[in-house]
Amino acid sequence: MGIIDLKYKASLKTSSIDKNQLVGSVCSLTISIDQEKQQGERLYAIYQVITESCFKKCYIMLCDTLQRYNLPEYNKHDQLKAHELALTLGDNWIENNRKHLKALQIPYQLLRWDYWINRPEYSSMKKTIDDKFDTCKKYRDVFYQCANTFAKRLYNRNYKNIEYEAIISNSIQYLKEECAVMLIWAKEGYNFEIYPSKRIEVMDATYKYIISKNIAREVLKPISLDIRSRNPKGLF
Repeated sequence: MGIIDLKYKASLKTSSIDKNQLVGSVCSLTISIDQEKQQGERLYAIYQVITESCFKKCYIMLCDTLQRYNLPEYNKHDQLKAHELALTLGDNWIENNRKHLKALQIPYQLLRWDYWINRPEYSSMKKTIDDKFDTCKKYRDVFYQCANTFAKRLYNRNYKNIEYEAIISNSIQYLKEECAVMLIWAKEGYNFEIYPSKRIEVMDATYKYIISKNIAREVLKPISLDIRSRNPKGLF
């Protein structure tokens, strides 16, 4: 074992889940291409803990073109250019992190975002999200709360030449698209969804208002990750 698998250690935060349920189940790992916690040696550690948990299969969800909504080109109404740039960012992520897949020693499949939004059922799932957004104020309010959080972050990241309301609008589109794809994942029957932070509120709301009532309660149960340095004090 080289240093690549020693620098960081990942653990699954499963306080409300019997770990025996993980064995032989199917998980999805949601990857944001701009998350440092999901790259390099940290990613290697994530793959290690997924292997150690004895999942039957892991689907790696690379949310590359979803990021087009966050690119300045999209906010400047060059949506094709934004999509192309997001694809390139996805290509770069795959190239930079390909070597770390050796830590994932169970069957896996890496699926990029365009695969999901080009699925034939995507349009009906998107309509489900749109309809709930239009008819349920509590659901809609969660979208705006999350969108405001996203917009503030983007606005402070050199987006101040773009109208704030336009960033809010794009963030709402981002969230709706993400939740529509989440419905497809639920239909696919993935047992657990792994992400290196707490599931965002709008996805919790989608689970509460749509998935648990119309699809199943025993799918996409959230698991967050704890990723720590094995050498926090620099002892060796």
